[in-house]
Amino acid sequence: MTGNKYALISSQSFAPRFKWFTGSLVCLVLFSVTPGTSKASDELNLELNGQPYTTELIDDYNGKCEQFVRDSGYKVGQNTKPDGGFFYIATGTGTINSPVGGPQYASKRWVAYEKALIQAKRSMVEYMALEVERRTSFEMLPPQDQEELKVNTSSEELKEIKHYEDTRDLNSAWVKSLELLNRDLDKELAKTDPKKDEPPAKSLDEVVEVHKELGSERYKNTTKLGAMHRLSGVRILYMADKSPKNGKGEICVATIYSNKLKRIADAMSTKDLSLMPATSPGEPVDSFIPDKNTNEGRLTLVNKMGVDVRADDQGNFWLISYGQAGPEKEGSKISRNKAKRLAETRAYDSLRAYIGENLSSTTFADTEEVSKAYQGDVPDFDELVEVLNDKTESVMDRMDVTGAERSDMIGLRHPTSGNEVWVAVYQWSSSTIAGSKVMSRDINTPPKPRTNTSTSSSTPTAKKKSSSGYEGGAAGGTKLNTF
Repeated sequence: MTGNKYALISSQSFAPRFKWFTGSLVCLVLFSVTPGTSKASDELNLELNGQPYTTELIDDYNGKCEQFVRDSGYKVGQNTKPDGGFFYIATGTGTINSPVGGPQYASKRWVAYEKALIQAKRSMVEYMALEVERRTSFEMLPPQDQEELKVNTSSEELKEIKHYEDTRDLNSAWVKSLELLNRDLDKELAKTDPKKDEPPAKSLDEVVEVHKELGSERYKNTTKLGAMHRLSGVRILYMADKSPKNGKGEICVATIYSNKLKRIADAMSTKDLSLMPATSPGEPVDSFIPDKNTNEGRLTLVNKMGVDVRADDQGNFWLISYGQAGPEKEGSKISRNKAKRLAETRAYDSLRAYIGENLSSTTFADTEEVSKAYQGDVPDFDELVEVLNDKTESVMDRMDVTGAERSDMIGLRHPTSGNEVWVAVYQWSSSTIAGSKVMSRDINTPPKPRTNTSTSSSTPTAKKKSSSGYEGGAAGGTKLNTF
C-alpha cells in the first residue's frame, strides 16, 4: 500500500522505537430484561420510526445452479444416498468477458465455463484438504518526529516550496529588468487563480507544523489458504447460461463426485473393465444426445459442455463429452474449420480431466487499515486497502484415451447473440474401447502371402469394409444409477 501520507507512518520508521507489552482488559456487561422493561424490548426489535429494518438479496447467477440442485432433491455439499453412500455437489460461476454477440463470443463462453468449473472443483479440494495460516495485528502509534516528517514530505508539497525559492540568475541588469516585468505579470495572473482555502506551505517547517500528529492506528490482517488434492470422476450435473441482450453474460455449473464415478474413471483409464461398477439399466444409448433436429434439442445442445456419465439399457456406462468453440471470423471457412478442431480438442480435454487431475489452490488475502489524526487544521487520514491473490491450477499428465469416438459435430447459432457455436460430441465406453482394440490389431497385422492354388494370374478383388459409429447421448443426469 502506498500513499504520501501513509508513508509517514511506515512500520519501518516506528519499529526501532517500540516495545511490545502485554496486558488484558476484561469488560463484563450484564443485561437483565424483565417483562416490565418494554423499552429494552423495543430497542432489540431494531425498529426505526415504527418500521422494522429490511434488506434485500443480491441477484447472483450462481443461485441458478444452486436452485437446480435443490429442485433435484439434493443440496450443495455432501449428500447421502439411501444405501449409505455419499456424493458431493459443488457450484461455480464465470463471467463471459465479452459483450453479448461480440467477436469470439462462443469461445469466450467456453472460457467462462472453464472458470466456473475450476471454482467448483476448488470447493471440492478445499473441502477435502485445506490449510489456513493467519496473522493479525493492531497498533496505536505515537506521532512522528519533525525530522521524519521532513524526510517523508510529499512530492506535491515539495513542489510548492520550491516555487517560493529564488533560484533564478540575476547577475545582469537585463535579466533583473525582465524579472521585474515577470513579477508584475505574475501578480496579474495570480488575481485570476482560484481561491484556496489555505495558502500552500512555503517551507519544510510549515509542512511539519501543519502535519503534526496526535497519533495513528494501524490494523493488519494476512490470511493464506492452501489446498491440494487429486480429483477423479468429477462430472457436470448442470450448466446454465445467462446472455442478456446488453452487457456481459455469465455461466454457472454444478459438478458432482461420487465413489461410483471415480470407479468408472479408474476402469476407463486403466482399460480394466473388471473395475467397472454395476448399475441398474437406464435408457437406450441413442437417447443420450439431445435431438439436433428439434428446437428444444438445439437449445439444450447450446448449453452442453464437459463430461456427463450415463448408463444405457444394458447397464453399460458411457462418458459423453461436449466441447464448444466459435470461429474468429464468421463466414470464413478457415476460421470455421479451426473452431471445429478446437471443439474436438476441448471434448478430449474434458475426458482427460474426468479421468483424473491434480488440483492445487493458493490464496493470499491482506487487509490493512491506517487512520491518522493531526493537530493542525488537516482532515483526518483514513485508508483501507484489501489485496487478494487467488490462484487455482489443474495439472494432468499425458494419458491414453484410446477408444473415444466422435459422435457428431453440430453447428448452431446462439439464441441471443446469433454467434456460431460448434459443438463436438464424443462418446467413450467399454464397447468403444473394445472396438478400438480390434481395429488397432487389424491395422497393425501385416498381410500374409496368399497360397496360389489356381493357374489364373488375375489379382483377386479387395473387399470393401464398412464403418459405423454411435450417435446419441445426454447430459445432466440426476438419477442415482448414474453416480
